[in-house]
Formats: sequence, structure tokens, C-alpha cells
Amino acid sequence: MTKTTTYKDAPAWRQAMQLAVEMYGFTAQLPALERLNLTLQLQQAAVSIPTRMAAGSRSGSKNGLISALEDSLISLAQIETLLIIAGNLYETLDVQPMLERLETVEAEIRPLMQRLKNPPKKI
Repeated sequence: MTKTTTYKDAPAWRQAMQLAVEMYGFTAQLPALERLNLTLQLQQAAVSIPTRMAAGSRSGSKNGLISALEDSLISLAQIETLLIIAGNLYETLDVQPMLERLETVEAEIRPLMQRLKNPPKKI
């Protein structure tokens, strides 16, 4: 197993980057009247996840990175809520693939946070 050397090597960051890219494709399906509402909010929240992770990793402290990861989980919850709203407003819009992507990103972030909060004891 290779050791993570920069934030760009972290699977959590790579998954968050993929979410951000996919969000732009998803929001292109929303009606034009949503450009300053759901579209903007979804894009901003999605982009904030990998950027927070990058900033947290460069903060120079473990607590800075943990805080960035916690903020990323908050953004994931915001995105989930916005996707549910979009799905309720536009019933022909399939939000399920994006909701599944959120689960993938969260599944990478949570264990990383746990490892940072509770590092293995050295013998």
C-alpha cells in the first residue's frame, strides 16, 4: 500500500473532485430559472469540498485538516438537501446517481477523519 504524500493523492480528495465535476453536468439539466438558486448553491457546495480538504491539508495542523473534513461533511448534507429539493421540484430529474456519489465521498471522508482523530497507538 502506498502512503499518501499530498492531498491530491488522497482517495477522499479525488472522490470529492469527481463529485464537483459531476455536479456541473447535473446542474446543466436544471431549468435556466434555477441558475442563481439551486444551480449556484449545488455547484458552490460541491466545489467547496475538495477546496476545503486542500486548504485543511495545507494548514499545517492535524486539527486544521479535521476541521476541513468536518466542514466537508456539512457541505455533503447541504448538497443532499438541495438534491432532494430539486428532485421534488422537478420530478423528471434523476437525483439518485448524485445521491449515490455523495455516499461514496462520505465513505472516504469518515474513515479518514477517524484515523486522524484516533491514530493507531505505537507499540
